[in-house]
Amino acid sequence: MLTKEKKVQIVSALSEDFSKATLITFIDFTGLDVASMAKLRSSIKSVYPGSSKVKVARNKLLALALSNAGYNTEELGEILEGPTGVVYVVDEDPVKVLKVLSDFRKEQKGKPQIKGAYFEGILIDPEKVEEYAKLPSKEELYAMLLARMQGPISGLVYTLNGVLRKLLYALKAIEEKKS
Repeated sequence: MLTKEKKVQIVSALSEDFSKATLITFIDFTGLDVASMAKLRSSIKSVYPGSSKVKVARNKLLALALSNAGYNTEELGEILEGPTGVVYVVDEDPVKVLKVLSDFRKEQKGKPQIKGAYFEGILIDPEKVEEYAKLPSKEELYAMLLARMQGPISGLVYTLNGVLRKLLYALKAIEEKKS
């Protein structure tokens, strides 16, 4: 049984994390054994050590922590019913964590079940969570953008090199003709 002080500590820690979270995913961990849950925790933690976490708490404590962090808990409806865990990320790219969670679910044949999520402060349904997991991460998007920006510049450099090369060939031919 949790003491009142322990409950206050849990709520304040969760409230602090939730107020800075870019992603809060609600999962139903029913059917996962202890080893699978430990594997989920370690794989989520490995994405952003210290910033990505998996927590299990009572629904009332989760609702109180979310409310303290500024979320509207009335819109959650049935999400906070039954066994509920949260996978969340503080101040980092949420897509990477969703990819890891999605891969874990494929390994475990659809477990844990996703109930919903707050993505950048907006409540989304489980189908959208799966869609967002398929998006490229911020780093991948930056790499794509950089590659697109380098294409025209590379073409310009290649063209200018060709012009210089032709000029050098012409100067070399003039030099050979004069000698």
